[in-house]
Amino acid sequence: MTTPAEDDAAKAKRLARCRVNQKRYRINKKHSHANLEKEVPELAKKVARLEGQLDVLRAAVRLSQPEVHVAAEYFRIFRYSQSRNAQQQFEFLNATMDPGVNFMGQIGIQKLLDQWTLYHTLFHSFEMTCTQMTTMTLEHNRVVRAPANMDLRISRTTLQALYPHVLSNERLVQKLIGQVLRMSVLILLHYDEDGRVIIFDTSADMTVGWANLLESVEDTLVVLDGARIKHNAELQVEKTITSS
Repeated sequence: MTTPAEDDAAKAKRLARCRVNQKRYRINKKHSHANLEKEVPELAKKVARLEGQLDVLRAAVRLSQPEVHVAAEYFRIFRYSQSRNAQQQFEFLNATMDPGVNFMGQIGIQKLLDQWTLYHTLFHSFEMTCTQMTTMTLEHNRVVRAPANMDLRISRTTLQALYPHVLSNERLVQKLIGQVLRMSVLILLHYDEDGRVIIFDTSADMTVGWANLLESVEDTLVVLDGARIKHNAELQVEKTITSS
């Protein structure tokens, strides 16, 4: 049998030991929390580095694909439409496009060359850029999806050829001349098993570009009503306009 004094002493020991353990736990917890605070930024940096490396690897894989290389070269060569390197552009299309390539409902590269001639002739300046391309497979064919932007500087020639209905509105004419229209175009290049383009598909969003430029729904509707640019970005003009 223990005496009351011994019981009190034992309780005091247990209490003291419990307090020591609690203090040690709080200290350890504090240290762990401090270590975590130090580790989190380092881990975040490491994750960012790994994500950057992953992006580089993905880009390298995409660029190593011959179809993507062809698409990237197309955007490089035709960035400013037709220019002094017209012969290089012609040779590139001959080398990469199938003779029966389908472009805007017609067969062969001549339609593509004709459209580039129109863009080069009818706009004061032109620049086409594409910052990202993806690949997919449709009906056993490789397809490169390339969303692009066309920056088109408007001149009076532009309005005469593509928006003649606007010429009677001098306020709108003055508002447009010299401005740059950004037109979003989605390009899909379909390849055969030999890596040649067999379908060159395009679609354009003109409404957003005009709305952003004019900042007026009413003016946008006026411009679009009668425009000679189709939903696939095809310019439809009379031959007399381009030959004059």
